Amino acid sequence: MPPPSHEQGIAAGPKCLALTMIPSVHSPNLGDGRAVAVAAQSHKTAEEEYEAQVRVLVRIVSICTLGLFAFAAGLLIGTFLFS
Repeated sequence: MPPPSHEQGIAAGPKCLALTMIPSVHSPNLGDGRAVAVAAQSHKTAEEEYEAQVRVLVRIVSICTLGLFAFAAGLLIGTFLFS
């Protein structure tokens, strides 16, 4: 049985599409086919994944630095206003 076309999958609905697409990507060398479907969803290369993680780390460090500057500014202002 050939796998359904894109139009047939859309007309059949998401449940039927999922049930018909899993056997179509099944390979006897890879077990029961569930890992194939998950692996097929990953389109990022290792370099893109690394760049994304570095961007997240830079954002976290920036937010923490901004928070520390705000805290220091508050202490400085509080020192001169309330002393």
